[in-house]
Formats: sequence, structure tokens, C-alpha cells
Amino acid sequence: MTTLALGAATVTLGSVYTSTHVGAGTGLALPATETSIGANSGFSFYNLGSTLLRIVYGTVVGTITFQPSLLEEGELTTPITPNSAISTAYIYGPFDTNEWNDNNDLVQCLWSGYTGGSVGIYLLPPNRYGS
Repeated sequence: MTTLALGAATVTLGSVYTSTHVGAGTGLALPATETSIGANSGFSFYNLGSTLLRIVYGTVVGTITFQPSLLEEGELTTPITPNSAISTAYIYGPFDTNEWNDNNDLVQCLWSGYTGGSVGIYLLPPNRYGS
């Protein structure tokens, strides 16, 4: 199985505001496509617990499955396979580090059947209390 290892998130979604007044920010224009998944059968991304995953689905129906790494009573928790529509962008997350991170702090995702899909990684801003 060939998987794509995505780089760490470099854009914090809350960092786009230029004023402390609500609604006075410049906003953030997300790209139409992100990193191409190509022919890979999955991908992984570094997760800080405030990480969001944006997926732009391609033109053919397929399946994405988020693989948990948390053991409960000796067994992994159930993987999640969300419903999705072709040619549509979704944001997933944030992902709890205790449930989703593997030993390398990566979230593992299986990807099959889609063509033309792309993924991007973003961070939620820290709350006003600094965490």
C-alpha cells in the first residue's frame, strides 16, 4: 500500500484577521485544490489536536476511512468512514490526539476509489487563554 505523507499545517485559520473587531478581517481564500492524492491508497498527516483536514473530492465515488489508534479494552476504536459527495470540499477535525495519533503523531487515512482528490492541512487558532 502506497500512502502519501502530508507536511505539517502552515496556515492557522484564525490568523487571517487584521483587526480585533468582529467581521473586520480580510478572510482566507482557500485554494480550489490542495496536495493531490494521486494514485496513493491513503495518506497521513501530523496532528496537534487542533489540526483540520480539508479534502476536495474528485469526480468518481470512493471511500475515505480515518484509522483510530486508541485501544479500548485491548481493541482499536472503530474506524470512521464519513459520507461524502463527488466534486465537493469537506473539512474534518479536529482530531483528538489520544484517539487518532499513531506513535509518530500522525493520523492515518485510507483512500480508495476516488480520482482527482486533493487534501490540505490547517490549524485552528489557540483560544484566548493560550491553549
